Amino acid sequence: MNKIITFYMVAKCKSFTRAAESLGLTQPAVSLQIKSLEDECGMELFERVGKNILLTDAGKTLLLYVEKILHTMEEAKRALKEAQDPLSGEIKFGASILSGIYVIPPILGKFKREHPHVTFSVKIRFARDLIESIEDNKIDFAIMGEGDKSQRKQGLSFTSLLEDELVFVTSPMHKLASKKTVSAYEVLNQDLILTEKYSATRNYIDSEFNRYGVCIEPYLELGNIEVVKKLVAEDFGSSILSWISVKREVAEGNLHASKIEEMNLVRRVFLVKRKGKKFLPATNLFLSFLKSETGSITETFGYE
Repeated sequence: MNKIITFYMVAKCKSFTRAAESLGLTQPAVSLQIKSLEDECGMELFERVGKNILLTDAGKTLLLYVEKILHTMEEAKRALKEAQDPLSGEIKFGASILSGIYVIPPILGKFKREHPHVTFSVKIRFARDLIESIEDNKIDFAIMGEGDKSQRKQGLSFTSLLEDELVFVTSPMHKLASKKTVSAYEVLNQDLILTEKYSATRNYIDSEFNRYGVCIEPYLELGNIEVVKKLVAEDFGSSILSWISVKREVAEGNLHASKIEEMNLVRRVFLVKRKGKKFLPATNLFLSFLKSETGSITETFGYE
């Protein structure tokens, strides 16, 4: 195992000297371990290019498996630690941009106050990236908004946590700001500022409009919901956004929201995990807490 760790450090440091310093070994000791590993593999794992130490093709292949081995070892250590104390350990999960900003923070804060010894590793990503991370076992589960049906990959389970409605959002200065409902035709004739196509929100918007044979051509695409809201507030354009993301600004009078007639834009926010995935006690505890908390606030997410 020592040779595997030494190989990994040399590959990452690209230097025998720096790897030796990180491992607390001498450079000759590192060189001997690498030479021994190369003899076992029957091929060279590194090559020197100028002052740099680079992986050979064989070294690159080995590194892929070494990273998996080291990742598995870390998981084993974490599992053993959590097995000893179900109220401690690390919970690794992901959240979509929308969920990460507007759903998760208060839930994490409340859970942390009740269980201060549990730690978290949270990835905020687009939905498609989270699904890949679940499949690669980099995270245990994810919380994400409903997108298009391509998200529904085999081997994954989708459990609905809450519902949220997409609404047409404008500045209070906008010509449509006096209306509680607007037609799809009126929406399509505005300068729409939408989230990027990689987001679950955008995928859902596109898929729903496509059902009516309409392809939306946005005036501007952005990856940050907060920037979209600020531009809309300045009457730079209008948007279609989740009610949960604009509820506060609408209440404060900084934005106006309208229902879109003839369209049912209520979508679900899902808990996504691998089917049959077994969780450790701390993760199970958080999932129960998450379902309880989202269940108690579901009714507040819906435009009336």
